[in-house]
Amino acid sequence: MELRFGQTIPKGYAVSCVSWENDGDDYQENVIYNVNARHISGWCAVAKCFASDNSDPNGMGNEDYSGDAFFEYCVENEEITPEFCSEVLGFVIPEGNYTEDEFDARLEDFYQVQYKVMDKIQELIGTPVGYDIDFMRRKLTEYRDWETDRKSTRLNSSHLKLYRMPSSA
Repeated sequence: MELRFGQTIPKGYAVSCVSWENDGDDYQENVIYNVNARHISGWCAVAKCFASDNSDPNGMGNEDYSGDAFFEYCVENEEITPEFCSEVLGFVIPEGNYTEDEFDARLEDFYQVQYKVMDKIQELIGTPVGYDIDFMRRKLTEYRDWETDRKSTRLNSSHLKLYRMPSSA
């Protein structure tokens, strides 16, 4: 994570993702600050969703955004909770034993916000440089998250790839 002189880091967790475009250039590292601890697994699952490369043909990175596919991914992925979808991404997914009508109704609601959701995802994986705005970048195979507080600018790492900004006087 690159810190700028004078940068204020909000208390909470920060999630970082490095991505690139189709031809392996235009690398970007994006950091989302002030992440609630219970939302980390959701952000990590979103990052995994866009890990499209030769080893993961099911990933959605390196192609145009598909709202339908992302909605279905969220419904099927246990790491993406209904709370994460509603509180962070701004849409509701069906829960438990839902009917086809309930699924279709939630999908219809999602269509109203699908491009706002795309913008939120691009906060993590980056915006396109050499492609149309709905191109979803391919993420690197690793992402990081940090726990921060406002009293320090040093970053200490742990073995779990959770990073905490230590407190200081």
